Amino acid sequence: ALASTSSPLLGVMNPAGYSPTTQLSPAMLARFETNVCLPEPTALDLTEILNQKCPDLKGRPAHQLAQFHCICKGLHQQGALDGDSPSLRQLVDTAHQAQAAISHGAEPLASAKEAALSNYPNNDQTRNLANFLFGQA
Repeated sequence: ALASTSSPLLGVMNPAGYSPTTQLSPAMLARFETNVCLPEPTALDLTEILNQKCPDLKGRPAHQLAQFHCICKGLHQQGALDGDSPSLRQLVDTAHQAQAAISHGAEPLASAKEAALSNYPNNDQTRNLANFLFGQA
């Protein structure tokens, strides 16, 4: 499982508290683009990020949002933003596609892995990244 059941996000996320009018402040946007995922995001931080970047995730159960955050953080930690990295938008799209495929059970894990890889150059770094996120599926 990508998101541990002991994740602090599970206790603080409240999808019912989402507001469609929430906007990302310039300072928070800069922080998000620098860090991708905050080391210890608050519920408000994550809500604003998801409202701005992935509005269709609004209202999802907390465990799905925690899983999405885990994927984003994993991409960042594996160096997906270094060098000739994809844009922030592509990064978020990839994490979203993977999260959706996994949480909806619409695709086998291997298909989710390939869908994520399709947004990146096919090289050792991205293969290692995919293995980190999805295992050897």
